[in-house]
Amino acid sequence: MAKLGDLPGQPLAQLLPAGFAGLMIASIMASVMDNGAVFVLTTSALFTRNLLRTFRRKESARLELLVSRVFSVVYVGGSIALALSFQDVPAAIRFMWNLVPVIGISFWLGLWWRRANRYGAWASFLAAAVAWGVGLHGFGWRGDPGLPYLITFYLLSGIGAGVVVSLLTKPEPEDRLDRFYLTVNTPIGQEHKLAKWEARRAAA
Repeated sequence: MAKLGDLPGQPLAQLLPAGFAGLMIASIMASVMDNGAVFVLTTSALFTRNLLRTFRRKESARLELLVSRVFSVVYVGGSIALALSFQDVPAAIRFMWNLVPVIGISFWLGLWWRRANRYGAWASFLAAAVAWGVGLHGFGWRGDPGLPYLITFYLLSGIGAGVVVSLLTKPEPEDRLDRFYLTVNTPIGQEHKLAKWEARRAAA
């Protein structure tokens, strides 16, 4: 019977002693579980805050909690189905390299550039998605050789569209921008700064 260290593709078992290999595996599992919990919480909160409250503003906290729990179950089920659809870890990594930048363009534009707005965010996502399809099916950038060209193409397209559309459309209200950047830049434990800002805003 083959030992764990004798199996191919097991660098942890080959390079580390038995105890340290187990510790490394436990650390990886803990990290994955922690990130999974964060993703479930954030996505369910985004759904209830950004969608449910937009269309139904007078919902009770109990209903919001129920909807959040239902969406969490749906998210976990979809994540498991997506994970099982990949044949190996490199395939999943390639998928994330293709998906995350398309969504992340608008995130980073809004985080680092005050002039970015909601229209630029939508434009960056749509332009990057279209560029991804054109690069994949039009230019034939497939597999590992075409991945750098594909990512570069849709990143430049998304960033360019986000910047141009943001400059050509109405900026976000200043009070919302001030609140957002103050929240982002406030260290943990110094939330009193937010309370002071809210008090000054209410007094004004």
